[in-house]
Order: sequence, then structure tokens, then C-alpha cells
Amino acid sequence: MNVTSEYMDASQRGSSRPKITEEYTGDFNLVKNNLNVVIGWLSDLVAFITKIANGDMTASIARSSDKDQVYEWLVLLKE
Repeated sequence: MNVTSEYMDASQRGSSRPKITEEYTGDFNLVKNNLNVVIGWLSDLVAFITKIANGDMTASIARSSDKDQVYEWLVLLKE
């Protein structure tokens, strides 16, 4: 839980972290896997925004789910 807390704190402060590679047991590993998904999504988000900010309008990002509102906003931003 301490690792999760540290990663969440870093993320909310705008600092990126690498995916967690340690193996845990039970629910701790499930939390780690889900946190790694968020880390990957944030990384993709930063890459997309960076490209757009630098004028690269070929940038693309994947929709994370049917209810992904951030994706919709990013498409509008790009347009």
C-alpha cells in the first residue's frame, strides 16, 4: 500500500513514474496491475498532449473505454 500511495502522490503532483515490476500476492498484485494501467494511460496522455503542443496534428490516443470522456475532450482539443 505504501508503494501505491507514493505513486498516487507523485502522479497528482505531475511526476511520472515507471511501471511497478515487483510481484505481490493477492489483492496487492491486483492493485499494482491496475495502477500500472493508469501509469500507462498517463504516459500516453502526456505524449499525445506534447505532440499537439508542438504542432504535430497526427497525434493519436486510444479510447480507454466506451465512457472515456477524456478521450472525447482530447479529440475536441485536437480539432
